[in-house]
Amino acid sequence: MSLTVEDLEKLQTQLEEAHLPWQTELTDGTLILKQWADYNSSWEPLTVEDLQTLQTHLCKAHLDYQSELIDGKIIIMGLSDYLSEEVIARLLFFLQSWVLPRALGRVTGSSAGFRLPNGYLRGPDVSFVSAARLRRSPRSFAAIVPDLMVDVKSASDRLDPLEEKIQLFLELGTQVGILIDPDQKTVTVQHAIGKTTVLKDGDSLTLPDLLPGWELPIVDLWPPVFGL
Repeated sequence: MSLTVEDLEKLQTQLEEAHLPWQTELTDGTLILKQWADYNSSWEPLTVEDLQTLQTHLCKAHLDYQSELIDGKIIIMGLSDYLSEEVIARLLFFLQSWVLPRALGRVTGSSAGFRLPNGYLRGPDVSFVSAARLRRSPRSFAAIVPDLMVDVKSASDRLDPLEEKIQLFLELGTQVGILIDPDQKTVTVQHAIGKTTVLKDGDSLTLPDLLPGWELPIVDLWPPVFGL
C-alpha cells in the first residue's frame, strides 16, 4: 500500500537515531533514500551494505517495510493489500507443490532479495531458480538472476514501474517474467525471446521450458468467495 507523510517522519527518526545522513523524499506513495556527498557536491550511490544497515534499524523499530536498491537509491515500499498477497500466496503454493517433490529448484517470495549484475537489489513477489543454477541457498541476498520472476499489481501500484521491472529482469537473464493484475484478472507472460501472451480466465499458465508438465488454470489464482 502507499506510504504516507507519517511513514516518512518515522523513517527520518530512524535515520537520525542511526546517524545515517541520508536524504528522504516521498514520491507516489514510495519513500526514496539518497546520499549527498559534500566533498564533491553530488549524489553518492548507496550500497547493499547500506540497505542491510537500514533494515537492521527498521527491524529493531518494528517497522515492516519492503526495500530495494535501485540506481544507488534505497526504495522503501509499504505492504501489499490483502487480495494481492493472497494471489501471491496461492501462486507460491501451486509452484511449490510441483517444484519441491521433484527437486526442480527453489521458489521464494518477495522478501528474497536478488543482487543483480547491474548492482541493483530487487525482490520480485514470486521467483524460481532452477536447482542446477543454485545448488545451495545463500544466507544472504542471492547473487543470481532468477529463471522466473512474477510481480502482482497491488491496489496502489502503477503498471509502468512494474513493466519496467520485468523488462529489466529479462534483459539481465531471466527467462520468463509475469505480471498478474487482479483487478483486470489478467496474467501477462513475457519471454526473454520477446514473446508476450496475455492470459485470462479459461486459459492456463504453462512454463514448458522451465517446468515441463506444470499447468495452472488462471481462475485458480483468484481468491474464492466463501459462502456462495
